This record gives sequence, C-alpha cells and structure tokens, in this order.
Amino acid sequence: FDVFVYMGGSGVTLGLMLAMAIFGKGRGNRTLMRFAWPNTIFNINEPLIFGIPIVLNPVYAIPFVLTPVLMFTTTTIAMTAGWVPFTVNEVSWATPVFVSGYMATGSVACIVLQAVNLAVAVAVYAPFVRLADRMNMMRFESAYQELSTTVCTEYSTSSRRLISRVD
Repeated sequence: FDVFVYMGGSGVTLGLMLAMAIFGKGRGNRTLMRFAWPNTIFNINEPLIFGIPIVLNPVYAIPFVLTPVLMFTTTTIAMTAGWVPFTVNEVSWATPVFVSGYMATGSVACIVLQAVNLAVAVAVYAPFVRLADRMNMMRFESAYQELSTTVCTEYSTSSRRLISRVD
C-alpha cells in the first residue's frame, strides 16, 4: 500500500497535486500547492487535505475514496499477471514515489507501475479539479453580483450614500 497505493499520502494526493497543477486555474489552489508540494513528495498530505479542505468536501470526496481503490486494482492485476514482481523489501512510508518503487522490488517495472498509477490518479482527479474551479468562479460571480446590486440599489438614493462628504 505505501509503495503503490498511498502515493503522496492517503487518497493518492500526489495525483491531486498534479491534476491541480495541470488543470487547475484557481489562484488559491496554486498558492496551496506551493506550500503543500514539498510535503506531498514525502507522503505527508495534511497541508493539502486540510488546506482544500478535502474532509467533508462534496467535490473531492468521490475521487479521494475512488482513486486508492483503482490504484489497488491496477497493482493487484499487474502483480498477479507477473508484469511487476512482488515487494520483497520494507520501504519507509516517507520515501518519495519512484525511489520507493525501485527499493521495494529492485525492478524498474515497479517504477513504470507507479507512473501508470499516478497517471490514472491524475485522470480521475482532473474533472473534479475543473468542477471545483468552476464552482469557485460561480460563487465569486454570485457574490460580486450581489455586492454590485446592493451598492447600486441601496446607495443610489440621496438619503443613503456610500461615501458621505462634509463641506
């Protein structure tokens, strides 16, 4: 699990980080990525999980649960088919992704499997990253529209002014 399923931490958050880097347009997500990236490389994903937040987030809840299931399935298929050798060495959970694959089995095929798993994770997270960006933009536009309507209607009469000038 630590080598092939929990890449970047639980929920394959390294895949989420790459999907945010490739498909994300939000400035807040880019700022969060800048701070969470060094930790995510070493499988520490708390800055990302609590920064988005993923917990109780209806947009990211589905891929956060679905992606590890897919990673486990692809890894099981690859190992039972004989494409990738079984892990023979214990690897620390904080070992970076492609290094851990080679250290666990001593085979380059494991690095390829990790790359395939990471690509699948990015593909799973991509539509959800786009959806989250779209929802954030709609919320911003709605709040801006409400503000401009309030300013135009409430403060347009002579009795109430947005800025009062004393002569």
